[in-house]
Amino acid sequence: EILSVIESTILKARTMTKDVPVTVIWDSVSQSSPKAELEGDYDQNTIGLQARVLSKGMRKIANVIGCQKVLLVLVSHQRQKIGVMFGDPTTTSGGMAIPYSSSVRIRLEGGSAIKDKDENVIGINVTAKTIKNKVAKPFRKVGFQIMFGKGIFENDEIFDLPDDSPVKRNYDMI
Repeated sequence: EILSVIESTILKARTMTKDVPVTVIWDSVSQSSPKAELEGDYDQNTIGLQARVLSKGMRKIANVIGCQKVLLVLVSHQRQKIGVMFGDPTTTSGGMAIPYSSSVRIRLEGGSAIKDKDENVIGINVTAKTIKNKVAKPFRKVGFQIMFGKGIFENDEIFDLPDDSPVKRNYDMI
């Protein structure tokens, strides 16, 4: 149903105005359940059902997104794979449809807490890493701060230049 709502919303928005950018955010993919899983019994076997539904849905909606010039943001959670000895032990639920269909995938990881002088937590350091990018250089990493109740300060990113940037920091000028 979620994919049907997304598709109808995109088509409805496009009939109203053609040139307005449309962004749809689906939070949280991992917590969305297929209808058969919700209507079934607790002991019913539904292994791989979400992956099959997402695979079919992503194939269908990818054409609508591409033709209508829409940004679809999917927010999901990371889970641990069982028995992984080497490599990345994290995965996202829903099979491989979303990683396969996406143009850009960004992994956000929370870091240390930011505290004020009274030791109250007022924010968090966050690391964002592109793990897939079809439109630019992948595997870039950036750190930023999210201040609770205020958001992300845009001016801070001016001072965090990429490692491969030809411009280097000069703290004497700041």
